[in-house]
Amino acid sequence: MFLLLLSLLACHPAAPERVGPPVDPIYFSSGSTLAGDSEATKLEAAAYAMNKDPELEVTLFGYSDPKGSASAIQSASLSRAKAVRDKLVKAGVDSDRIVVKGMGAATAGANGETEKRVELVFSKGAGSAATTAAAGPPAAADNSQSAKDPDDKARAKTAVADTEGKKTKREAKGSDSEDAPEERRSIEPTGLADLDSFFAKVQTLLARLWSIQDNLIAARDALLSIIDTAQGAALADALPAAIAAVKDSVQLTTVGGAPKLKLVVSSDKKAGQVVGAVNKLVDAVLKAAKDLPQVKNDAMIILAEAQTLPARLPSMVTEAGLKPTELPRIGKAVKANIKATATIPKEVDRVIDEGKTTFSAVKAAFSG
Repeated sequence: MFLLLLSLLACHPAAPERVGPPVDPIYFSSGSTLAGDSEATKLEAAAYAMNKDPELEVTLFGYSDPKGSASAIQSASLSRAKAVRDKLVKAGVDSDRIVVKGMGAATAGANGETEKRVELVFSKGAGSAATTAAAGPPAAADNSQSAKDPDDKARAKTAVADTEGKKTKREAKGSDSEDAPEERRSIEPTGLADLDSFFAKVQTLLARLWSIQDNLIAARDALLSIIDTAQGAALADALPAAIAAVKDSVQLTTVGGAPKLKLVVSSDKKAGQVVGAVNKLVDAVLKAAKDLPQVKNDAMIILAEAQTLPARLPSMVTEAGLKPTELPRIGKAVKANIKATATIPKEVDRVIDEGKTTFSAVKAAFSG
């Protein structure tokens, strides 16, 4: 019996002790847009606590409303958790101390709050957040259809929940693209002024890339919200059925090769909203297509030089008057920064390809 008990405990590890500040769930109005200033204040409090206590880790459980297909709901819940993670990283929290998990659809909170939320569960100790993710959220009812595998490197067989963090590097694949977006990695300080100044240029490029991506996501989610479709749904799947009621009130045109909609029945309020949202999304795609090639070109130039740095590090450390024992730490940071730089060209290509897919979806839905 004792051996049986040990076996059961090994298969179902208990979650680490929950510690840290009592942060209420972060609520969203739509997509990755926070519901209000109070939600930003909650995030600031969480970031402050984690920056103050380097042993704190956090597991972010994302939830969505029940609209749309299972894959779209799951994608939306995971994207929401990632949005909170990105804001914490931007506030200075190391991404290795954050694990995100999409829990799919959730019922509304007891006080009637929106289902679109992210719950933060703090724990202490390296790897504790991954264990928390495997154990599940604090609530007794777990809306996730995830397999509770104690090894967070294992892929959940149900494909409707995903965990990522220090030990989990896979990405949930979005509905609109077979290629998952790159994990957002901020530049790590090296302690060498010249190196930090060099990699600051990479951080600037990353910020530009993320801003463009966020604009695209916001425009896309705004459209999906207007056509009553869950965030994360594929436009090619969502548009045809959703615009059936307004199709006779709009006309598809082409401006500079890009699809644009024109309202032909001014009294149709719903059609006007769809036209405005579609055209804003198209404009966001056009702006991305205009700005991103320069981001990619600058990143490639920086990457070529960055790849020469590992061989030069020993002399740079000596010239800076640092001890040789500092070399491994600096080398690790440089390696991470080179990796972050290398993600930029690939992510630019992915975003541009998604833009082409968006254009095709709009043309297919409104043509004929």
